[in-house]
Amino acid sequence: MAEQKSKFNTKVSPLVEGQVPDFVQSDHPVFVDFVRDYFKFLEAGRLKVIQDVNYIIQETTTKAYVLNSEEDRIVTELGDGTNGQFVAGETITGGTSGSSATVDEYRGNPIQNIQQMLEYADVDNTLYDFLDNMRDQFMVSLPETLADGISKRDLIKNIKDLYAAKGTSEGHKLFMRILLGETAEIFYPNTYMLRMSDGDWRQKTIMRVAAFTGVQGSEIENAIITGQSSGATAVVVNSLVTQQGSVSVTELELANIDGTFTDGEVVVGNSTTRDVAISFTVKAIVSSTVLVNDGILHSDGEDVGIELIGNSSAAIVVDGLKKGSVSGVIVDDVGSGYEVGDAITFTSQTADADVDQATGFVSMIGGGVQLEEGTLDDADITDDSILLEDGSRSALTPVFSIQLEQALSDSFVGDGTTKVFTLVNTNAGVDDLKLTLDNVVTSTTNILTGDTIYGISSATLTFEEAPAIGVQIYVYTTRNDSLVLNGTDGSSTDENHDIISDSVQESLDTYATPTDQLVLEYDTFATDAEATSIQKVYVNNNGGYTDLPTVTVASVDTVSGTSAKLIANTTDIGAAEFLKITDSGFTYKSDNPPDISVRAHFIVKDVTGTFASGNTLTTHTGTVKGWDANTQILDTTFENVVRFEQEQCRTV
Repeated sequence: MAEQKSKFNTKVSPLVEGQVPDFVQSDHPVFVDFVRDYFKFLEAGRLKVIQDVNYIIQETTTKAYVLNSEEDRIVTELGDGTNGQFVAGETITGGTSGSSATVDEYRGNPIQNIQQMLEYADVDNTLYDFLDNMRDQFMVSLPETLADGISKRDLIKNIKDLYAAKGTSEGHKLFMRILLGETAEIFYPNTYMLRMSDGDWRQKTIMRVAAFTGVQGSEIENAIITGQSSGATAVVVNSLVTQQGSVSVTELELANIDGTFTDGEVVVGNSTTRDVAISFTVKAIVSSTVLVNDGILHSDGEDVGIELIGNSSAAIVVDGLKKGSVSGVIVDDVGSGYEVGDAITFTSQTADADVDQATGFVSMIGGGVQLEEGTLDDADITDDSILLEDGSRSALTPVFSIQLEQALSDSFVGDGTTKVFTLVNTNAGVDDLKLTLDNVVTSTTNILTGDTIYGISSATLTFEEAPAIGVQIYVYTTRNDSLVLNGTDGSSTDENHDIISDSVQESLDTYATPTDQLVLEYDTFATDAEATSIQKVYVNNNGGYTDLPTVTVASVDTVSGTSAKLIANTTDIGAAEFLKITDSGFTYKSDNPPDISVRAHFIVKDVTGTFASGNTLTTHTGTVKGWDANTQILDTTFENVVRFEQEQCRTV
């Protein structure tokens, strides 16, 4: 604190009588008293106070004061105060009366001001009036009110630093602290600017260590560390201290690495803050993974199981999924009333927006010829069927169905302006339609450019561009309506099915699979329901799925089929692309890395009840992690244990 020099020690008033001639003192004593009092006035400071005086009042409606014998108001004995230099705004208290007041203004006496004028140039010792003038001179652009804790005297002394930093980040921070008492965080526009080819694709190299007592990782930043046993060196770019359980882990980001650090060795570097050698102990971490089996039906970000060794804090997740295709359809419930050719609908999950959608149809109903028990070498296999030989790719099919003679069509002539035409005899909602322009069959899109030419919705035909004048537009059905059954019995069985010919012809299959079977004739089965149950579904080429789609036979795609339940199958959808280490853990051993295991994903059928996360498997070693009732995918941890049956002995 600066020395307090604003004290008035040399006074003139006591010297007045010694300076006045004797005859003046004897002839004009009042004049001498006047001169002495005048100098006392000049030597006196001015103290202006604001005071609320507490008087004793009567308990009456009209305010009336209690007076003493001299008819003066009686003042209560209230108030307390402090001693010291008067400062505007402080409270003073009378030592005798005990009354208190607030200092409104304090001004030193004129003689003192004259004697100490040069000292008032020091901002630490100047009067408050002069301090205001200094503020007006040096800080005219700053407001009168500053943040709490900011000293005006100190600010005036250091205002030059603020002006010198004007326009810089430090200047803005200082300005915010002065005015608002807040620490500002400065962002530059170029910090978040997108720049072409400006990505930093370098992989960070980290090393986790245990710091010696009293050592911080930040002390070694931008310094070189050296392995004491390996001799390896590196520069520490950054450091991060985390807590894993009860252990403090120091993570060092390294650059310019020369050599290989070893597990358990001590690394030493020079502290950048204390200029002393500090040490850390290297601990092994999980640094890389090898994906041996990528599995199927994983979820992106799915947790991977890690053997509980080390500090058990390492974490690994599935990073990215491979796209795959539907390889087949599992028939969970066969249903009844289906026909070969009924269309199958595949619905992809929300995440799969751009896929080559799978399509399929019922390829086999009823059943085939099953092998007798004991036919195969493996007696446990009892459900195999007789398959067709390779090259047997023909079937006996009905020659025809009875169709109506009437052919439905609509025709128009282009006028160069009309784009929308109304269909009268045909309807896209119930008919398969084709269109010709001047006798040329035309598809809805241009096969070269992919541009839309026209579209048909219900009874409305819309062209993208109006056909030219005179162009012949012809819309027709691809097949006529068929003559259908009203029913083959009193229960209207086979209602709405086509009436087909009794004769058949051999024709080549338009599809084939390696597991094609000999199919039994319709009347071989005991019931119609069994004869029309779904046995197989044919799936066309598809791809682009990362999640298993759901499968249904839509009601519009079958005449009388009902109650079938189908499940999509795959060999590659949702395979893990990579594994990502999200936490490297600590205190592992380089000669005993932890085993990892990704979750097993099963497509199951014939489900009774429901699976809940956390359920323990009773048939195998594992725990349920998830269950999707729509796709019937069961997620579990799974230990593939091979058990051997022990030899039994009997004691007699």
